[in-house]
Amino acid sequence: KYRFSPERGNVCFSSAKLNFCFSLRSFAKLYIERQNISNKKFSIDDLAHRLWGDIYLIDGKFTSKPANKVSSANKRSFVRLILEPTYKLVTHSLTKEPKDLQSFLYKSLGISRIPSSVFKLDIEILLKEIFKSFLGNSSMAFTDMIENHTPSPYDNAENKINDIIIDMKNTNADIISAIKNCDPDGPLIAYVSKLIDTQDASRFYAQVRVLSGTLKIGEDVRLLGESFSEDYDEDWKQQDIRKLYLSCGRYKIGVDKLYAGSVGLVAGYEIDKFITKTASLFDMSFELSQLSIFKPLDFINEPLFKVIIQPLNPSELSQLVEGLKKLNKSYSGCEVKVEEGGDHVIHGSGELYMDCLLHDLR
Repeated sequence: KYRFSPERGNVCFSSAKLNFCFSLRSFAKLYIERQNISNKKFSIDDLAHRLWGDIYLIDGKFTSKPANKVSSANKRSFVRLILEPTYKLVTHSLTKEPKDLQSFLYKSLGISRIPSSVFKLDIEILLKEIFKSFLGNSSMAFTDMIENHTPSPYDNAENKINDIIIDMKNTNADIISAIKNCDPDGPLIAYVSKLIDTQDASRFYAQVRVLSGTLKIGEDVRLLGESFSEDYDEDWKQQDIRKLYLSCGRYKIGVDKLYAGSVGLVAGYEIDKFITKTASLFDMSFELSQLSIFKPLDFINEPLFKVIIQPLNPSELSQLVEGLKKLNKSYSGCEVKVEEGGDHVIHGSGELYMDCLLHDLR
């Protein structure tokens, strides 16, 4: 059920550099449409299933039992029908003259939408245009995969409970029931999974997943910090909701409400000063004695790299400390500590991750 494999349709192949994304299903659809293959012979799903695994294309026929598997390794259907055409397309783009390439693309692939001026540009720009024309919109395969293989918030509600609730036995039954129902008319329950910084990093939005009820602008909610427990019930505040957004990549779309199942951004008075990494959000109708926090983020990769940080000018120490606090909020997998000698240390999970941390800190 949860196995990831290309033939199941829940894996995509992509390149950010060449701006393409495809799945076996999208490539199968491409072949059927361009080769005018009859649906009676192959459906899109039938052909997609034959493009992966121990299936070979020999003499124009698919087979799972070649005479010699070792010598037929380069005749697997994925190699013959996907890898080889992709490699040939890149090779021709790199080696042919602009006019010859333009002619080749039209005669072999029917690509004629690329303006002649593009063929004189940098090869990286040209390859992006070629793959866009060849494979179509890069988001289609990914959208198709999400639509067909990602459960709806309602269907996934029970799994979500097991992921975020710390102690099922001691959690209020009404809260568990409300999350299972994922009802927009139920009591408000939401989980703040991380903080998203603004462009100038002067403040943060709380990224929230609404598990039950509807989050509305202008209402007050109970916001519980990571330290809240039966023994310490002071780590909470009454939080006002001033702005709500749907996060769409680099853009934010303002909305009045976030319904159960939605993921969005919340802005409120000093909400980012109260939240360190994660938080739990509840309707004001709940009593504190009924509440418990959701699981803080648990990472598979523990921080392995560390960098000691100090300001170039000692008088800028206060600015450094403020920057480290923001860094700690912005990066969920980052840990900022002060060692015995007074050194400020940043812990991260990898070299590239640390580069990103230090870039943002500067």
